[in-house]
Amino acid sequence: FGYSFFEPRQSWTVRVFAWTDSTDPRSKAAAFEALLRGTPVVTRVVPRLDWMWSRPNIPGIPATNMALDATTRVRLSPGTYTLRTLSDDAIRVWVDGKLVIDHWTPHETVPDYATIAGGAHEIRVQHVQVGGWTELRLDFLPGVSARSTGSAGPH
Repeated sequence: FGYSFFEPRQSWTVRVFAWTDSTDPRSKAAAFEALLRGTPVVTRVVPRLDWMWSRPNIPGIPATNMALDATTRVRLSPGTYTLRTLSDDAIRVWVDGKLVIDHWTPHETVPDYATIAGGAHEIRVQHVQVGGWTELRLDFLPGVSARSTGSAGPH
């Protein structure tokens, strides 16, 4: 039996926005992008992206119609890695400016994957919450991970 823990150092700058019908990311892409260039309702610096709740537990974050734009820099040792997200409702992820995960249609909690090489990377995540359950998690896994279409399971 063996166990190892892998989690590269991260410092995420997370900006949270409240969107309305006029800035709905599902139908008003240009207005939504303009919203993300504006002033967020909440800004936080966190060591990892791992949010899960039925009601926000962070003051100022809306329970519905919430969007998040988060960035970090990460340095991975030489090798191949899997960037895995668990998200509910919609997510997009860029690595070094290249879109690697684009699951922008609202969905229940599902995993998405992208393979990345070791080295220094800038990561950007956009996440949209329409209503109900909120879940967002991003992990870096060593190697190329098996991709399951089943439940992401508890975390």
